[in-house]
Amino acid sequence: MWNLIIGTTLLSFVHAAIPNHWLPLVTISRAEKWQPRETLFYTFILALAHIASTIIIGFFIGWVGISLASRIEMFSSVFAPVILILMGLIFFTLNVHQHNHGEVNIESKKSKRAILVVLLLSMFFSPCLEIETIYLAGGEYGFSFLILISVIYLILSSMGMVSMSWLCLKGFQKLNLYWLEHNEKRITGIVLIALGIISYLINL
Repeated sequence: MWNLIIGTTLLSFVHAAIPNHWLPLVTISRAEKWQPRETLFYTFILALAHIASTIIIGFFIGWVGISLASRIEMFSSVFAPVILILMGLIFFTLNVHQHNHGEVNIESKKSKRAILVVLLLSMFFSPCLEIETIYLAGGEYGFSFLILISVIYLILSSMGMVSMSWLCLKGFQKLNLYWLEHNEKRITGIVLIALGIISYLINL
């Protein structure tokens, strides 16, 4: 259980640090001369929309995990660790960044409401799939555990995105997190592989 909580924490931080989760809004806010407080508030709202769709999918996948755990005797000791490792290998091998969160061509003269609606829809309909494997493995521990990892993911990801936006607004452009954006899949793969191995060893 604790290995999945740690995995959720790590993926939440990686997820929040990816520039295209928050940089488009910061860039637009500068062009439109929005107040910093407005930008941070809107970043939080967009983060909630993005995280909400991810969690909704996660609960469906977690329900599959619950069903498998009740039917497959070796789910926790073999099946779940194998899935984590396989998904980790897939992410590590591909290492192709597929997120397009907020990367929408918006004319600068659009109204603030129009800009926010476009970004909101973009974020909601582009959920992050990396953490869904943890929901599947976490199904073994029931819906209460799925709620727990959802809360962790919600808090860390949303606060992380707001924090990154704040740092960017304060002029910390030299953070240069684009290396993380281009290696997100590889990092995610390593985390999932490690979780799978640890899960297997714990259940030996």
